[in-house]
Amino acid sequence: MKPLTLVVSAFGPYAGRAELPLEKLGGSGLFLITGDTGAGKTTVFDAIAFALFGEASGSVRTVDTLRSDFAGPETKTFVDLEFLHRGQKYRIIRNPRYERPKKSGTGTTSELPDATLHLPGGIVVSGSTQVTARVVDLLGLDFKQFKQIAMIAQGEFLKLLLADSSERADIFRKVFNTEIYQKIQILLKEKERELKNKCDEADRSLLQYIGSISCDGESETQKQLYAMKADRSIYTIEQTAALLNLLIQEDTAELEAEKRRADQILKDITAQATGLHEAARINKAFADLEAAQIRQKELLEKAGEIEADEKRLKTAELAASTVKPLEAVYQREKLGYDELAGTIETYRKTVAEKTPVAQALQSAFKAEAAKDPEREKLVGEIEKLTAALPVYDNLETLAA
Repeated sequence: MKPLTLVVSAFGPYAGRAELPLEKLGGSGLFLITGDTGAGKTTVFDAIAFALFGEASGSVRTVDTLRSDFAGPETKTFVDLEFLHRGQKYRIIRNPRYERPKKSGTGTTSELPDATLHLPGGIVVSGSTQVTARVVDLLGLDFKQFKQIAMIAQGEFLKLLLADSSERADIFRKVFNTEIYQKIQILLKEKERELKNKCDEADRSLLQYIGSISCDGESETQKQLYAMKADRSIYTIEQTAALLNLLIQEDTAELEAEKRRADQILKDITAQATGLHEAARINKAFADLEAAQIRQKELLEKAGEIEADEKRLKTAELAASTVKPLEAVYQREKLGYDELAGTIETYRKTVAEKTPVAQALQSAFKAEAAKDPEREKLVGEIEKLTAALPVYDNLETLAA
């Protein structure tokens, strides 16, 4: 915020209207207000602070004492400030509460505080409270912060120096618009906390893995690794990993040696198994030979029986060659006989099934034959009745 023009009326030691063209001081950003004690130097700061926030710049003066004691009753007390902020012009006209003589009659009346803010684009904000709130929102500073850094009254610089560090940081942050760096700092702290948690979790995981190491052997490497495991320190991870790699190499070498010993044992077992198999084969051959010899002895003892069997076999073969044609004829005749016997059995079953039916029909026939005289009698009566039908028809006609 850069003040351009300040106009005061009946304000402090200025009984009338006074105008300060501050824009004529140039754009260097540094100038000096000097003068004798009581000349009104602090009033300039009071006027700017009052125009912006409705408060005096120092802690000695109050708003109710800002009206000049030398002003005439018809002179109004107000401050008119035009300033430049972020390349745009603003204007504030504000008056405090003060007592003035009545325009008619005797006595005094109170002039109520009021303010008007002219914004770029022709927008106007009215009301003392509304204007102050808009200025705070515009500058990003309230009256206390503005008084501490932008316009320090006489004897009050020490208050800024003695202010709480968080308060000073908040003031400077708003002045220099460094909230984004605070947000970055907060994000970095959150990221640092997140990474620290991950790091702690990784440390716990590593310690858990270290605790699960099995190294109860008697070698020097295993003893050192056991000591590392018992220590459970995250700062010995690299040494522990180096010992683990060394132990793995030792175990790998021992494993390879064991594999070679196992291969040699397997070869020995295979050779012994081959020898056992050959021995078993020879033993079986001896057993088979012994059994064959026993069988041969038995066959020699039965040689006479075998010769008799051979003779009987030859006789049987001769008989078979003679009987073979007759057997074929016999088989054909037997087949025909079996078919005929099956047909006879079928007919026998049919006769057995139909006989009761034939008997029942014969009985029924005989019963009906016994009724022939009665049927002949009924036939004669039917013929008589048939002959009498015309007479009954004529009788019905006559009756009608």
